[in-house]
Amino acid sequence: MRVPRGESTESGKGLFGVLLDRSFDELVTVRLLRTLYTFALVCLTGINSVMFLFGWSLAAGSFWPALGWVMVTGVPALWLAQLVATRVAIEYLIVQYRISQDLVTVREAVKGLRG
Repeated sequence: MRVPRGESTESGKGLFGVLLDRSFDELVTVRLLRTLYTFALVCLTGINSVMFLFGWSLAAGSFWPALGWVMVTGVPALWLAQLVATRVAIEYLIVQYRISQDLVTVREAVKGLRG
C-alpha cells in the first residue's frame, strides 16, 4: 500500500489522536481533504438526485414536460461537471500542501549544508 507523503503510519494514531497531538509530529491535512471530498461527493449526488427526480416528475406531468426532459438529460452531465470540478479543487489543495512540505525538506537540507 502506498503511503502519501505527509502521512505517517508509524504511530498508529487515529484522526482524533493526531488532532490532539500538540507537538505537530503528524499531519492531518490529507486525511481531512479525503473526508471533505467524500462529503462533497455525497452532497453533490444527493442534490443532483433530487433535481433528476424533480425533472422526471415534470416530464411525466402536463406542466412543462419539455423542461422536465431537459433536466432529466442535463442533470447527469451537470453532476459529472461538478464532480470533476470538486476533484480538481481538492487535488489542487493537496498539491499545494505537498509543495509546501517539499519546500520545508529542501530548506532543512540547505540549512544542514550551510552549517
